[in-house]
Amino acid sequence: MGGGVADPGHARACQAVDMVKVLSTRGYSLPNLLKIKRHIWHNYQTIPPIPQPPTEMIPIITYFDRHHSCINRSWRSLIKSNPIFLPTRTISAFRKHKTLKNHLVRGRFTTPNPDHILDALITVMQQHTPSTPTPNHP
Repeated sequence: MGGGVADPGHARACQAVDMVKVLSTRGYSLPNLLKIKRHIWHNYQTIPPIPQPPTEMIPIITYFDRHHSCINRSWRSLIKSNPIFLPTRTISAFRKHKTLKNHLVRGRFTTPNPDHILDALITVMQQHTPSTPTPNHP
């Protein structure tokens, strides 16, 4: 055949045939699978998406460890059992603990000026140099 670009509809059809083969080997009824495949293939564009009302979400945020996950589950069950929160959706969210890296200060040394180093060296040497010689005692 030609070396042109394959039709995307053909690729999807091949994937559908492969999926029917896989599901039929898992014990699903082949006639029912083919019927469902035909229904989806021919009616997919005409089925409008089902509108869902917007629901508010309540995130329950705790640290990620064994103790906080138990707290998270108990808070979630308490919230879900309250009739005020029936139309809302609860989501369990976890955050990580701070590590040692988060607590350490990032410090940097600046490169000192060579003139300041020489001045400091002269000052130190003057402090440790005796001004008058001490006589030797026998």
